Amino acid sequence: MNRNKQKSKDYQSFLKNRHDKLNTSDDVLEKIVKNAVGYGIKDKQKIVEGEINEVYDITPTKGDNLIVRVSREEHNRFEAEKWALDNCRNAGVSVPQIILLDEVETDKEKLHICVENKIEGVSLQELIKQKVLSQSEIKDLTISAGEILSKIHSIKAKNFGEINSLGVGKFETWPEYMLEQNKNSDIVLEKAKNISIDPKLIQQAIEILEKTQDMYMNVDSRLAHSDYGIKHMLIHEGKINGIIDFENCKSSDIAYDFSYWNYFGKNRPSVEWLMEGYKSNGNFGENFEARMHLVKIKIALSLLIYYSDAGHGFAKEITTNNLIEDITFFNYVK
Repeated sequence: MNRNKQKSKDYQSFLKNRHDKLNTSDDVLEKIVKNAVGYGIKDKQKIVEGEINEVYDITPTKGDNLIVRVSREEHNRFEAEKWALDNCRNAGVSVPQIILLDEVETDKEKLHICVENKIEGVSLQELIKQKVLSQSEIKDLTISAGEILSKIHSIKAKNFGEINSLGVGKFETWPEYMLEQNKNSDIVLEKAKNISIDPKLIQQAIEILEKTQDMYMNVDSRLAHSDYGIKHMLIHEGKINGIIDFENCKSSDIAYDFSYWNYFGKNRPSVEWLMEGYKSNGNFGENFEARMHLVKIKIALSLLIYYSDAGHGFAKEITTNNLIEDITFFNYVK
């Protein structure tokens, strides 16, 4: 087995172990669906793809299929996601319609519930994995994804960082958000140590974010999907039929979604294709390449904390590779 296949197998094992611990009872799911659409459940299928929520594809006894998402997080993001989805729909982006947001108390825990309509299609990630698309088809779909992203970024938000149900971020300025981990560098260094990342890389990354604030000081506040990738693009009849999973949505520099795409770039089509579609309607602004690298540094510092806590096996490699790439860029342009 080659290295990439082994990493994929390890990640699927990680997801399975995580989801094996997340099981909402049939009785609770039945109650949720009846509250949402007034009908019971004919069939259900658990979707094991995301890392946070328990997700089901539900066939009700009457009507179209539903997606039921269950969060056990105290500070779940469903209300903020609804704001993003409603605004995306108004901007002409095909996204799910949230039918019900609710809370359910069981004997053991409180569950936060989101019920939405199911958008027809297969993820671009799955189609690429199945090798049923030509390179030309993948390129065309990625260009289309860029066009859609420009519509998402046309939506203005307030402040920066994770938004609330009103579309307002928790940080007043973008530098405040970008330097969030700098203020807690001891914690970041400890988490990095847990996953065997060279502390010199962390220190260099923090220093770069401090010294380059003039490059990202005056960016506009726009809605970002914040997990814009091929697994969240549903393809139907050769076209992107919908964009899903805005749970991590932020108010940010538009560079964020490109940086996140690049962070996992080895497993995704070229970001240049994404940019090609985007620039037909969008504007990148000044210092865009540098801003992408800076945001990618911020993403690395944020994710390594999550990776350390979650026990991701591939954390060291992906974090180290990205930090080296970004630090090298700024050493080069000095």
